[in-house]
Amino acid sequence: MLRLLWFLLRIGLLVGGAMWLSARPGTVNIQWMDYDINIHFGFFLLILLVLLMVAMGLTRLGIYMSTLPERHRDRKVLKNTEKGLEALTLSLSAAAAGDYGHTQYQAERALKFLPGYQPLPLILQSGAQRKQGDFEKADATLKTLLSHPEGAVLAARALIGNAIEQNNIPAALIYARTAEKDYKGRDSGWLLKSLYELEARAGNWEAAESALQKALKKKAVSKDQGADDLKAMMTAQALDLLAAGQTASAEKILKKVVRQHTAFIPAVESLCERYLEAGKKRAATSLLKAAWSAAPHPLLVRLWREVGRLSGKKETDVSWIQKLVQYYPDHYESDFALANVQAVAGLTEDARKSLERAIEKSPQRRFYKLAADLAQKAGGSAASIHHYLEAMSDARPDPIWVCPQTGALFERWHPLVPPQGDFNVLVWGFPDELQKSAGTGTEERLFSLLTNS
Repeated sequence: MLRLLWFLLRIGLLVGGAMWLSARPGTVNIQWMDYDINIHFGFFLLILLVLLMVAMGLTRLGIYMSTLPERHRDRKVLKNTEKGLEALTLSLSAAAAGDYGHTQYQAERALKFLPGYQPLPLILQSGAQRKQGDFEKADATLKTLLSHPEGAVLAARALIGNAIEQNNIPAALIYARTAEKDYKGRDSGWLLKSLYELEARAGNWEAAESALQKALKKKAVSKDQGADDLKAMMTAQALDLLAAGQTASAEKILKKVVRQHTAFIPAVESLCERYLEAGKKRAATSLLKAAWSAAPHPLLVRLWREVGRLSGKKETDVSWIQKLVQYYPDHYESDFALANVQAVAGLTEDARKSLERAIEKSPQRRFYKLAADLAQKAGGSAASIHHYLEAMSDARPDPIWVCPQTGALFERWHPLVPPQGDFNVLVWGFPDELQKSAGTGTEERLFSLLTNS
């Protein structure tokens, strides 16, 4: 509608102009050299109009001819872009289908047709090379991206992941440190998270703690995860200091951990052992009472007995164990600790009652084993003994340190768990529960780096 109005307006102006000129006749006199030319004014305007149109046509022709090479280049770039995007799509499709040879071929084509879009084709090319077993060439391909402004962080991440996959922690640590230095403040936090985990796996506890604090500020790590990893780092650092003979420094760190995490057993155990070596029975007693109040643990009973032995207490002293378990009397570990000392003291009936309470709360193999031993010592019937042994075989296994990732069991806590040296993954609990999740989430995903990044 607006176009029609504009067209009619122009026609009206043209007609109005023609009528205005026809109502005002006249001539235009042009004198040039020996020529004297008289032209009707309307015809003169027509000539001017024709000359103007010719000039405009020549100008447009000149512009068209001068821009012809540029437009040819633009068409070529557009055509190459279309080919490059098609090759990129085919490369991704081939990767999803597991055809890594075709993935690499199409990635090379995409790189040829899309020279300004290096990161994605190079990542695909590197991934295909890795899938075909050419790890050195894959890493070399990624290293060409390290100087690319947009692809540098992505390349660093891939190199770190590749090194970790090969369990080459020193190489991964070098990449992570370099990336953190070059791209400080430009990552979303994954780099700091990777860096502190790698520093921890390398046993560089102070550097790991520094990187963890930065990751917490970036909110790349949750507060709970950060606190859990920090206490593990500090405890591991203290253990290294103890091995090096720096007892005072180690004890200072352990005290700090225990103040913040009363029931962190690895730190409580190490600090209590230091107290016992120094003859600080009162400090050890207070430490164990606080830990038991927060979370009863079998190791605390052993340490409590050691404190009692140094204090002249006998193995049959039930009252000494009662002084500990009173701080959490309703827990099954309290019942089991009492049952053990009552059995040693010959208080079979009391031990049986304590065991019944423990079994009611959490039926475990160690509980039924002690019940079978008590029944045998008390001259119980073969049927009752067999009942306990049968129940023991069906009961849940005793709690122990478990690696949820591999399902491996450990008698003692370790900050770094073999064979990969994973940091702070051990969990105290029942193997039947924790081993169910072992290995989940570790299945291979095609080029997971692309989605993760």
